[in-house]
Formats: sequence, structure tokens, C-alpha cells
Amino acid sequence: MEETTKTKFFIPPATIRVRLVGVLSRAALFSNPRYDGVLKQVPMAELYDDQWFYVIPGTGDKASFYRLKSAYTNEAVYLNRGKAGTFDFNSSFDDQFFSFEAGTGSRVGTFRLVCPATNAVLFSRANSSDPPVGSIPAGAFFDDQWFSFAYEDMELQSIKYDIDEHKILEVQPVSIATKTARNETEDTQISTVTFSESIEEERTFNSELGTKLGVSVEASVGIPLVAESKVTVSTEISTTIAWGTATRTTKSWSDAIQITTGPFKVYKIYASARRSRFTVPFTAIWKSKSTGQTMQTAGSYGGVSVYDFETTYSEVTNP
Repeated sequence: MEETTKTKFFIPPATIRVRLVGVLSRAALFSNPRYDGVLKQVPMAELYDDQWFYVIPGTGDKASFYRLKSAYTNEAVYLNRGKAGTFDFNSSFDDQFFSFEAGTGSRVGTFRLVCPATNAVLFSRANSSDPPVGSIPAGAFFDDQWFSFAYEDMELQSIKYDIDEHKILEVQPVSIATKTARNETEDTQISTVTFSESIEEERTFNSELGTKLGVSVEASVGIPLVAESKVTVSTEISTTIAWGTATRTTKSWSDAIQITTGPFKVYKIYASARRSRFTVPFTAIWKSKSTGQTMQTAGSYGGVSVYDFETTYSEVTNP
């Protein structure tokens, strides 16, 4: 038996349109009046207005279930007696209410659409099948029952970090650079040693939607960082957010240290710092490019910051 879970996964708000795409068939479902209430599908690469649906939460004793409303026909999807079709949304029949069974393991981010009232699950097969779209008893598990949401074009409006909920996962001292100062005279001297170094840091944005809203996005956002063992947020910068992918950045650091060197003495000068690995949860606000409707998603920022730079020196006893 396939493993599923009722664990909550992201379900779009009722104001945001989505397409239902079969993972195996790679086809998008659609509802069109010319097919008289029969749910059909086309290859997902072919985008038409009749493929958009709204996910509508139930109310009352149906509060734990959802309905799928076609944005094109305003009809509700139903599963009954092997069929998958659409009917008047105002009818609110039991066969129109669904639960989303989230996949686990290699199926994370996908779901089965199950109608408890009819004990039916939706399937999407190759278009050569008869029928390509329909339903079977929910107790039977097959690869053609898994779907994912494809979202309309969305723009990232803002990211708000919950700094109070940050977690410092690791703090380590790191060596930045080492230099040598030599006094090859008979007189005591004051030497100036300068450092000008490039330090690599790292940041990762993880979203509960993964890459479903695009592999990357351009945005002006603040970046969390650690300074003096505290997490703060920088002023907004224009950056590319690549969801789930670590982005490495370079920070410049420079310093000059004066040391008194004795006659014929050798000194080592060490530059070091602290490096922290940390996470900060955030809330992202997205806006539909076509309708202006917004939705909120959760995510987590993971960062590696280098801070608390320090220079020290000591005499080399056996140069």
C-alpha cells in the first residue's frame, strides 16, 4: 500500500487560482461547457482559461473538507460511480467534498484527491486511456492518482521575518588569515600589519511551496545576519531568491594593527572570527499578476554569518 498522510500541507486560499496537474499523465484537468459536465484533460504545456480552479473550504459539518470550483464554468468537481465531472456549485452534494491526502517520501508536494462520501479517488491517465479522467475506490493505490497544484503567475511582495523565533544551530571560531612581522634590526620598531580579506557567507530561502511559484524570483528583501551574537535584519537589497538553493556571497573585511617588535624578533599576527549557522522563520506575501489577489505562505531562512572579527599576535620563539 502507498503511504499517505493527513498531515497538513499547503492548500491555496480560495481567492487564488490553480491548475490540477496529474503527476503521471503530466496533463492539466479542465472544465468546459462543450463537454456537458465531464472533466477532461490536456497536456500541461497547453494553457487555457478552462483549466483554472479555486479550492473552496467547506463549512459547518464539512469544515474539514474542500470543494474544487471551476473558474471558467463556476461548477464544482464531483466523484461518483467511477465518474469525474462537474455540476452546479450551488448544489453542494456530498460527492463534491474532498480531502487532500498528502504524499510522503518521493511524493512530497503531491496529493490524492479523495471523496469520503463516495469512497472515491480521482485519477489522470494517458489520453489514450478510456477514460483518461475518472475515479475508482479510494482503497486502491495507483501512480495515476497523484496530483500537484500549478499556480497562476505570482509576484513576491514582501518577506517578514520572525526574529524572536530564530535558532542558532552552531557557533564556531574560524581562522581568517595569518601574517608575519619581522624586525631584522637592532632597534625596537613599531610595525603596521594590514589585512584585507574576503569572507564567504551563505543564505538559503526555503518555502513550503518549494519551487511551485518559480525556481527563483527577483525581490527587494532584508537579509538576516548575526552580529555580536544577535540576529538582526539588514536594510532591503535587490537580490535573486533561489528557493531551496544555497547562495554564497562574499563579505569584505579589513583591519590594520600596530605592534611593537623587538630587535631581531619575529611575530605572527592572526585574524579570526566567529561563524554562526542559524535559521529564521518568515512569512511571504504573494500577489497574483492577473487578479491582484494575495496569499500568504510560510518559509524558513537559513544563513551562515561571519562576525566578531579579531586580530591578535604573539612572538615566534623559534623562528
